[in-house]
Amino acid sequence: MTRMSATPTQHYAPFQTVVFATDLSVFSQNAGLYASFLAQRLDAPLLVSHAFFLSQPALEVEVVSSLKSLQRQDLEAFLARRAERLGGGGIQSVPVLVEGEPAEAIGGIAEKHSAPIVVLGTHGGSILTRGIIGSTAESILRTMRCAFPLSLQNRRRSSAFFMQPNCIPP
Repeated sequence: MTRMSATPTQHYAPFQTVVFATDLSVFSQNAGLYASFLAQRLDAPLLVSHAFFLSQPALEVEVVSSLKSLQRQDLEAFLARRAERLGGGGIQSVPVLVEGEPAEAIGGIAEKHSAPIVVLGTHGGSILTRGIIGSTAESILRTMRCAFPLSLQNRRRSSAFFMQPNCIPP
């Protein structure tokens, strides 16, 4: 009599890329470490990404002089340092700075690089705060079609969990 296993063996396709979307805040540091760990375990490159809008003065500098504004230069330098710190353990960590709405920009990065995993950090604000101000992480989560490890961190606790809303594999 042959006995069959109750849990079938699952085979996962290799991950091409892990995207870490950061708002460059302290709250996103835990998510960055989680993204770095995932990239290392999956032997995938890590794209450390940030979406932003130019301030009016910075926009005027770039339009009039065709030079990079200080705002863009500062963001590029900060993001490069963050990517360098997360790139330990033999993984390739690449900074990606994109101008635009975060949900659209992060979605575009994930789609362009066929990234089935996007890691987001959130401060875990109250329901009232999220209802009035909104949550960038939630807007990204609702517009993406891939798996989302979310890392929550606040003054009292730090945790990570996995959500998979409407996931359509690449």
